[in-house]
Amino acid sequence: MDIPAFERALAELTLADIRSIARDLSDSISTTAEEIAATRAVLTIDHTLKRMHRLHFAAAVSVHAATTVQDVASAHIELPDADVTRVARSAAQLARGLLADGPGVHESLSILGRGWQRLPVCRDLAA
Repeated sequence: MDIPAFERALAELTLADIRSIARDLSDSISTTAEEIAATRAVLTIDHTLKRMHRLHFAAAVSVHAATTVQDVASAHIELPDADVTRVARSAAQLARGLLADGPGVHESLSILGRGWQRLPVCRDLAA
């Protein structure tokens, strides 16, 4: 998966999709071990982006991903909303990870991709 495909998929989300993904994301991090794994995944991606000198580009991509989720939802409900926030934050992390390339990144994306299996473009991440 690449950034443009992910961004297109985010733009096509419905509010029902966002609610379902939010539940799936919540279910995917229900233990302390899963929270630690997710934190390590974020740190691995951050370290890789820093090493690759892509932090600024990653910031822009992550803001765009989060904003896309918020824009889709704001057409239907008033924000802030906990489900929308959860999905927007997760989308931002995934977008950052898609820019990274290096040791541990694939595994990190797999961890962060848990909960996104409803989005066809993300199914390979959580495999």
